[in-house]
Amino acid sequence: MTFALVHHANQYLITEGYADREGLGEILGVKGPSEFSARKRGLLPLLQMHVAYGVPLNLHLSGTLIETLAWHYPESLSLINQLLRSGLIEIIGSTLSQNVMPFFSDEYNRRQINEALWLYRRHLGCDLRRVKTFWVPERVWHTEKLAPILTNPRLLNGGYRQVLLDDRLVHRVGADYSGSSREAFDRDRPFDARALSAWNIAGVPDLTILPISLRLRYLIPPAASAKEHALSNMLRALRSAGGDRSIAIYGDDLERAAGVGCWDARHAPQYERFLRWLSLNRWVEPVLLSEWVRRSQPFETGTIDPGTFFELARTWGAGEDYRGWHDDPNCQVHRRYLAAAEQALASAEPGVAANAELLELGWRHLFHCAYETSWHNLKDARLEQPLRLAPWAAALTSHARSCAVIVAAADWAAKRDGLAHAELTDLDGDGELELVVKNDRLFAVLSPRWGGRLTYLFDLTNHAARLVVGNISDDWNLQEELNRSMDCPRNHPGGLADVGQEHDRYVPELSIATGRCVRVSLHNVEAGSPLAHLEKRLTLMAGDGHLCVAYVLPEGVWRASVDACLSPDYYRMLREGRVGLAPIVGRFSRGWRNGSTQVWIRLDRDQSAIWNRPDQPECGHGLMLRLTIFDEAGHFDVGVGEQPRGRCAGARLAARERRARRLALRSTLETPAALAIVGGTRG
Repeated sequence: MTFALVHHANQYLITEGYADREGLGEILGVKGPSEFSARKRGLLPLLQMHVAYGVPLNLHLSGTLIETLAWHYPESLSLINQLLRSGLIEIIGSTLSQNVMPFFSDEYNRRQINEALWLYRRHLGCDLRRVKTFWVPERVWHTEKLAPILTNPRLLNGGYRQVLLDDRLVHRVGADYSGSSREAFDRDRPFDARALSAWNIAGVPDLTILPISLRLRYLIPPAASAKEHALSNMLRALRSAGGDRSIAIYGDDLERAAGVGCWDARHAPQYERFLRWLSLNRWVEPVLLSEWVRRSQPFETGTIDPGTFFELARTWGAGEDYRGWHDDPNCQVHRRYLAAAEQALASAEPGVAANAELLELGWRHLFHCAYETSWHNLKDARLEQPLRLAPWAAALTSHARSCAVIVAAADWAAKRDGLAHAELTDLDGDGELELVVKNDRLFAVLSPRWGGRLTYLFDLTNHAARLVVGNISDDWNLQEELNRSMDCPRNHPGGLADVGQEHDRYVPELSIATGRCVRVSLHNVEAGSPLAHLEKRLTLMAGDGHLCVAYVLPEGVWRASVDACLSPDYYRMLREGRVGLAPIVGRFSRGWRNGSTQVWIRLDRDQSAIWNRPDQPECGHGLMLRLTIFDEAGHFDVGVGEQPRGRCAGARLAARERRARRLALRSTLETPAALAIVGGTRG
């Protein structure tokens, strides 16, 4: 009996420290409640099982998971490379972020597929000419829409030749599911030779469907000896029902067999027992799919109607075409976020090289926001409530509005005028005004509503503009609000984040809004906050690559700590991981460089401020710095590119103000009345 195991490993750009779900280390199997565990569970232990038992595996790793591993656990990719070298693994392709493809443009889908292929080549060393089997996101199929995209020779692998779809799709559904051949197959679940055969798709001679068996999905991993017996009997029955060129394919989420995520932790040891059984029963031949296709052609041709897996189509109400979820009125606002972002990016295609890379970042962020498009909350089904858009999906989609900020920065990069400017505008359409400070070298965005924080900083100093503050594509968990620092797990602090008071409300004031120099300030107006009345003053000269920042502490406050999360060339960090990253360490300056990009913070050497230890070294694809000010008016610079020599205008102004305060204090102490008091005290 020819048999294939297909695992779909998919996670978003998650981190650690969640209150409502497992973190990345637990998903991988390298962390847990205890550092010592007798139970194997997680993605990496499951892959190691395949090495130990010598069982071939067809593996899809989503692009978002590869991005996450390359940053947080780059060593984990070595195990996958070991499997590749052993000949036990075939890489299955897909889109970058598992967007449900029929609802997106051809160009959008092509970009998604090519970005995923690029990651396979970069991080797994894949020969893309051998990546020919495609995992359709959520297995939602539409031949007329998807077949031309998958077979497009413009794809980096020259086009796909096989797609994995559920066995029920080899049966026609026509215009009405009721009474159709597909309904009969779903109801009776016969041992059907058609569902055990590969099929060339009618009208698409270069594309073959490989059917995933629903029966195998329900039996693997076998929970007990009775299920192992049932699985053995089923494989024998499938062997009898099929012909010489039949194949039984198991395909499902890798997390299911690994016993992580929402799945039973007992699945992992059950799966290992199944692999042991496979290794001992040679009449079952596990295969790599492309190898089997090459030796088994030609195949018959059949028409494949739209459809998806049974539970999604029928049990959960998404329908054969997924429109039950995608067109859900509950998703209307979030669909508009995605559509508006795509329109903004498409209309802002680069006219000059300076903004091209920024727009590539915008597209990548939009891809991330479409992750598992319109997925609904299955917990509602268990509570017998109508299914609604999953909270994490709503959060991701909401942040598609950040694409408008990237487009605005790209537009400015193409139209710089040699001056400095400051303005208040709602860049992202969230109903709150952002403070934008910009010149030919910087484009900075601050959020008065959420802590007066620096939420974005774009470096315009090189030929390609880059994002250096604002790790916008990293996981937002359940948070839909834009620009707000995330509390659990802590993420997205940006810069100028006042430790403990990141959510305080500020009121902006523009003293000088345009010219050779701009000056703005942000006033803390949060009632009851210990930092109420704190003032942040920002100065930007037309030719400078840094913001001069002055903190004026409120009366009675003698210390304040400030966090900054730096992402030098965030686009490159997402694609390349840590390659090329190096710290900038000096007595007064700290930061990071990444290739030709540098972002740094420089303390004023004449003030009482120190580098302090942040609560965590990183936040997603962001590197943390903390400074603590022991001065009523602390000053520091936030900059990009090479650091300038000497002190900036803001530092010189702060020095003059300090001297003025000292002179005023000295004059006060030297009055006759003050001298009399001092003399009396001494006496």
